[in-house]
Amino acid sequence: NVTFSSHFDQTTELIEQIIQGRPIRRVRFRLLFDLRVDFPWANSLALSSTPILDLRIVCMRGPIMTLMQILTAVFTRLAQLEVLQVLCVSPSRSVTTFPDSAFKELGIYLAPLHHLYHITIRTGEPFDDLQSVLLEWGVACPTLRAVRVSQDVTWYRRGDEWESLPVHDETLD
Repeated sequence: NVTFSSHFDQTTELIEQIIQGRPIRRVRFRLLFDLRVDFPWANSLALSSTPILDLRIVCMRGPIMTLMQILTAVFTRLAQLEVLQVLCVSPSRSVTTFPDSAFKELGIYLAPLHHLYHITIRTGEPFDDLQSVLLEWGVACPTLRAVRVSQDVTWYRRGDEWESLPVHDETLD
């Protein structure tokens, strides 16, 4: 039973039926093991009668290419997005690592997002050179003000610099 309001919180199977023509502003969903390259849920996000401003995805942690495809699918369809949160969960510890260079490359996809001010991408592993990733993203997306890549720290932009502050809550914002 799904309650219709200004948000959607489900798995991907119902996205099109629920969102189409409704004023949905916040979407939360879980991607299960059956990730397909075409991501049929991505086109369904554009069917809301109002722009989606807040998107939160929980996905099984897989290859970096899959994560980049998910993010690209989101960035190319939701130009008015303000908040994006992606939490990658892993059933085991033996998973391919995500290189910093891949995250730096996301900057080109952030550029058209003129309203994005907060991004959380938690993959469960530390960045080797987070400062250069933050600088790249900040240049690409001038509206970006907060980035969270770990469970315990959020980075806030102050001018051209990024400052970290501890997070006291262990949940995804």
